[in-house]
Amino acid sequence: MNSTETKTKVQTFDFSRFGGASMVAVAALFVAVVLFACYSVFSLFADRLNTGAVEAGLAVIASVGVVVVTLGRVLTTNHMPTKGAGAIILIAWIGVTLTLVGLNTALRGGLMAVPDALSGIGQIVAGLLAALALVPVILIPLTMRDATEYESASAAAAKYVGFIAKAVAVLASAIASAYFGMSRGINPMLAAICGLVLETCFVWAYLSLTKANEAQDEFDAWMWRAFCIAYGAFLTVVTVETVSSLAGIRVPIVDVLGEIGESVYVSAIGLSVITAITAHIVASFIDFKDVDGDGKRDWIIGGKKAGSKSLTPRLAKDAEDAEVIDEAQPARRIGEPAKVVTKLPKGDPANLHKDTKQTCAECGKKFVGDPKQDYCSSSCKQKAYRRRKKTQSTEAGDDGE
Repeated sequence: MNSTETKTKVQTFDFSRFGGASMVAVAALFVAVVLFACYSVFSLFADRLNTGAVEAGLAVIASVGVVVVTLGRVLTTNHMPTKGAGAIILIAWIGVTLTLVGLNTALRGGLMAVPDALSGIGQIVAGLLAALALVPVILIPLTMRDATEYESASAAAAKYVGFIAKAVAVLASAIASAYFGMSRGINPMLAAICGLVLETCFVWAYLSLTKANEAQDEFDAWMWRAFCIAYGAFLTVVTVETVSSLAGIRVPIVDVLGEIGESVYVSAIGLSVITAITAHIVASFIDFKDVDGDGKRDWIIGGKKAGSKSLTPRLAKDAEDAEVIDEAQPARRIGEPAKVVTKLPKGDPANLHKDTKQTCAECGKKFVGDPKQDYCSSSCKQKAYRRRKKTQSTEAGDDGE
């Protein structure tokens, strides 16, 4: 017999016959585990850390309760941002709950004892847990409003983890910047303000870079890249110098950079003001992006496209047409009609793209103007008007006869 014709029969067990019973067993096991976790957390705070029943119950809600509610929300939605954020919260809060349950087990079994000096910290820990529970309470409703399309829950979770990592890094850098100033004898309040200003400027530059990329403005994007590199490099030096000082490790190059950083640090507020003024003026005056939809970026300086000819228009006789005659065009032959362009309303750049090539209904010449405009000039419009009047009068005379 040919080996390709042999069929191997795989023996499988059909669980579908026991679907109802298995679901009941899983539900019972889940309820038992949740009840045990609630008892352990309550016992830890009420019996081991000497807190009241209210504080112990609050700790149970802020730990086990958050896990149960978040799990239920994740399992009952197909919204990927909610699933991603819920997965992050579940990982964090399951870790907190397991830590509390394990600590209670260790204390009850005599593996460790709570020092007398720390026997009254139960209320503080319970309060901190309640404060931490505000994170999922706020985060879940916010992610439910997120309309971003993600391929999977892991993609959404990766984005949110990136936000968390950036926030933690910024916070740690702000603390290091404040310590950098305090270690050099600067007033603690002033050092904290300088550190906060530097971190705010860096975050502002980063967000402005994202905005410039979305607007496809290369000039603004490169300007904000420069600001990000400058502030990021300085904060990196400050953080490395602070960590090396706390660790007792002296690095020669860091010492030199630290001296440079001292002079820059005391000027943090002034540098932030200069950055704000420079960025506002330059970004509002110069742009480098595609404004006419031809796929090529153009330099826009002072609101005008660089290299474009400036026109000196004068009003046409017929103001109803809202036309102007271009005096900057080359000399014309005698009898050739003037080239006209549509007078555009100020402050409406979108109308710059509405002019199209058309044929004059009177003389047949090609011109560029508003799609609703039938004549290339007021003279052609007047000729057409007189011809219509003459035709109407002739028709009226014929009818009278």
